[in-house]
Order: sequence, then structure tokens, then C-alpha cells
Amino acid sequence: MLLAVDEKKGYLTDGNFSGRVYVIDLQLLKITDTIPCGSGPEKMILYNNKVLVANAGGFGNDSTLTVIDAVNDKVTGTWKVGMNPA
Repeated sequence: MLLAVDEKKGYLTDGNFSGRVYVIDLQLLKITDTIPCGSGPEKMILYNNKVLVANAGGFGNDSTLTVIDAVNDKVTGTWKVGMNPA
């Protein structure tokens, strides 16, 4: 999933169990950074400069949401939730 954080930057989940969110320069269309997260990241929402990433587990199971500060592209927390959040 691709989520535009602002007009210049977006986040792209890798959707497999390696657990990465790529930071994309939307003007140059290139990866500029990688943010670690839980297994099988898929859906994301942006709220108050925070991005919540649902780690659905890929081919396995995960039960976390990763919280990313969208200003500095850093993980600020991980929340334990029900299995395979979507």
C-alpha cells in the first residue's frame, strides 16, 4: 500500500514478512529510506503526523501496530493488538 504523507513524501509497505516501510520521494519516484516494522505490514493511516501500520503477518501471524513519526520517519512505538490486524 502507498500512503502519501505530504505532497513530497509517501510510505510504501512491502507487505511481506520482512517488515519494512519504504520512504518514497514522490517527486523523484525513488526510495530514500527504510523504516523497520512488524511482520507483513499492509494497511496504513495518517493521523496528526503519525502513521499507524497494521502488521498483518504476511504468511505468518503478527498482532502489532507500528507507530511512525511522519516528520522524522522514525518508529515511536509498537502496540499489541489482535491477531492479523487489517
